[in-house]
Amino acid sequence: MGPQLLPGAMGADSRALLDLSFRPLTRRSYMSRWRAFASYCRDRHLRALPADAATIVGYVAFEHSGGALAPKSLAKHL
Repeated sequence: MGPQLLPGAMGADSRALLDLSFRPLTRRSYMSRWRAFASYCRDRHLRALPADAATIVGYVAFEHSGGALAPKSLAKHL
């Protein structure tokens, strides 16, 4: 089994390849959702990466209670 990389330890070439795999609008949308999740975790003293199931379920419930989550947008949040 190969070495495990820590989050954020991806090489520049790999990041560049991933950046090219999404359209700019999609990247902005994903980053917006990531910032919202990271803020949710920070405000509650939760670990964002790796997030446990309870953190993810709590975030989805939080977004749903605020009216920001529609069934079709669930995949983006996850």
